[in-house]
Amino acid sequence: MAAAFHHLQRNNFKGAVSLLNAALRKLEPYPALFESVEVTPLREEVEASLEVLEAPSSIPHPPFPQIRLEHL
Repeated sequence: MAAAFHHLQRNNFKGAVSLLNAALRKLEPYPALFESVEVTPLREEVEASLEVLEAPSSIPHPPFPQIRLEHL
């Protein structure tokens, strides 16, 4: 994901989309909560970023996803 947003900052939209799709594939096998990381919201934010990048929009760049940890 970090590399995808690096590409995005350099206006390489194709590279960003490709790496975000790869990130989603890598997150797929993980449960909703893994090692205190809330995986479901992370997946949802990556999917939302892809929607912004794949649709004509006035938003130049989607926000970076946030990695959230389970509160103990």
